[in-house]
Amino acid sequence: MTTRDTLLGTRRFAVYIPLAWATAGTTGEEPALRAPIRLQVTAVRFIAKAAITGHATNYATVSVENKGAAGTGTTEVASFAFDTPTTDDVAAFDEKAITLSGTAANLILVAGDVVSIKKAVAASGLAVSGIIIIEGTTVGS
Repeated sequence: MTTRDTLLGTRRFAVYIPLAWATAGTTGEEPALRAPIRLQVTAVRFIAKAAITGHATNYATVSVENKGAAGTGTTEVASFAFDTPTTDDVAAFDEKAITLSGTAANLILVAGDVVSIKKAVAASGLAVSGIIIIEGTTVGS
């Protein structure tokens, strides 16, 4: 069955956050996907498994990076820091938009690019669990 998303060339990739990230002080970077075709990232969303309360000192930053075809790139596609109480809170099973890069070129994935998800922490950090959804549309060369 042909859907609207198929006609528009929209692709969605759901990436499970590593179990270790559910520990507050744990950092890490994990491979998320390999771009099957040239895509422009249009949205990145986080759906929390457990509630997260933003904290000004002890927080986590979740980001999506384009590692390129060789796996060595550092281009940030999207990033979100849970560093503002109330504003950055997420209820369990709720969705939070992850801020896309303001640089348009950073949102382009070329076929073969490897994309990672990354967690960094400040001070003792925050526990993060759930999934990240990366959405993009097909673009020409």
